Amino acid sequence: MSSSQTQKLTKGDGIMWYFHDWAVSTDSFRSNSYMDKFWNLIATSTSPKNQKFVAVLEAKKYPFYAVQFHPEKNIYDWSVKIDRSLEAI
Repeated sequence: MSSSQTQKLTKGDGIMWYFHDWAVSTDSFRSNSYMDKFWNLIATSTSPKNQKFVAVLEAKKYPFYAVQFHPEKNIYDWSVKIDRSLEAI
């Protein structure tokens, strides 16, 4: 994998499709003891307004996970202009 592909994947440049008005900030997650006891924070992302938020969570004791993006978007929605490269899909 080339360094540009690695950078694209690790930074999420145009790969993730966010279409939400609400999100859990990383500060809110870390300050809530109930959230921290139930969930492992797997990944974060940054909004267009440069606010860091929770992107992926995994339950500590149960087979549950949560994502704050649409992993299916790049494959199925052709109404928006987004990255459709093999890496994005």
